[in-house]
Amino acid sequence: MISARTKAALAVVRKNGSKSGRPIGNPKFGRISSEIEARIVELRASRMSYRSIAETLNSEQVPTAQGGRQWHAQTVSNIVRRADAWRT
Repeated sequence: MISARTKAALAVVRKNGSKSGRPIGNPKFGRISSEIEARIVELRASRMSYRSIAETLNSEQVPTAQGGRQWHAQTVSNIVRRADAWRT
């Protein structure tokens, strides 16, 4: 009985966009602007690699969500995946 209730509760939590009952991501950091996200998705649609996109953003000194200047390929990948998830 406990297992069934736990699984049901976790399914509801996942459906609402969380993994463990907490919101996904670090609440201390803001999200990137929709313009930057759209640009990243557009660059990816033009067949640029994640690393190339990160290097482009770094060369243009586009600030990251944490306010830094260093973009990484994994961060770009996460943004593209999140954008794809929102569209489906």
